[in-house]
Amino acid sequence: MPRRLTGRLAISEPFITDPAHLSLLDGQRCVLLRAEGELAAAHERVRDELRSLLKDAPVSYPNTAHVTMRAFPAGTDLDTIRQTVEVWARATKPLHLEVDGVSVFGSPFQIVVVVIRKTPELADAYRRLLDESHRAGLPDWPGTIAVDEWVFHLSVAYCGDLDARAWERAAELARSLTPNEGCDLAGNVELVAFEGRREHALGTFALRG
Repeated sequence: MPRRLTGRLAISEPFITDPAHLSLLDGQRCVLLRAEGELAAAHERVRDELRSLLKDAPVSYPNTAHVTMRAFPAGTDLDTIRQTVEVWARATKPLHLEVDGVSVFGSPFQIVVVVIRKTPELADAYRRLLDESHRAGLPDWPGTIAVDEWVFHLSVAYCGDLDARAWERAAELARSLTPNEGCDLAGNVELVAFEGRREHALGTFALRG
């Protein structure tokens, strides 16, 4: 169901709706860029083709394509996160997101992804959000991933319940898929929390840089 956001008001579809995946995320807080337009269409094509190929395999799929910019563990103060994201958003220009192909994150993650091209602007935005989080005293979780190592992506399928052989097949199928070319200009960032096996929208902030 659509939901109304607090703060900057908007109506949007939730990012995650699968109950099993929501239970894995329980307690987390996430800063997300929503994929729209061509980018969302490219993601949807890969997701639907993979779902058809894998059929009844125990795989979870996100409801809405998104790029995760930061995540925080259960118990992290929501007001501090909200203030940090607002400061960062005011200093950040709208971000260009462009498809760079299909790939996978191997074990123990076992996730199929649409890779987003790492532009200098996107890398700088990631680095500054990390810096703002450190300045605010927010926990560095699940550990600092240097921007040089971070892969910007849209998760397509969460395959953690597949055994090694099934995952190898799923990864091979995923790599054979070719998404449509797609790009999007993300003008907002969203803050969500996962509590009680539900996704809660905590605010949408315009990128104003």
